Amino acid sequence: MTTEQLGDIFSIKDDSIEFIYPIHGTDPKKHIDVTICVLAAYEFLFGRDWVNSSVLAECLRSIGVKNLANFAKTLRRNDNLFRSQGTTKNKRYKLTTTEGRTTAFETIKNLVKNKAGVMHEK
Repeated sequence: MTTEQLGDIFSIKDDSIEFIYPIHGTDPKKHIDVTICVLAAYEFLFGRDWVNSSVLAECLRSIGVKNLANFAKTLRRNDNLFRSQGTTKNKRYKLTTTEGRTTAFETIKNLVKNKAGVMHEK
């Protein structure tokens, strides 16, 4: 994963990122895809393993996800990818060491590849 690849799906500003790539599918799929990419980006770009749920929720809202009622439940069901820490109001997440990071890099790679394919079609 490179900073250039991340720049294809994120707007990177100072010490934060904004998701700019459209994610398709159901809300739970978007919850997983966006979260896994955001966690990998924060870790790679800023050395931050743990990211607050409010940051993740803002990224989801920025791509049009309105219903976040089952967000924590969706991530909890995928504990092979995510670890959580904290209380309901102060929840933080990070990627699991092996499967979470591997899946994150594959997801980002696929998004970048899909974006390149779309750009070549135009």
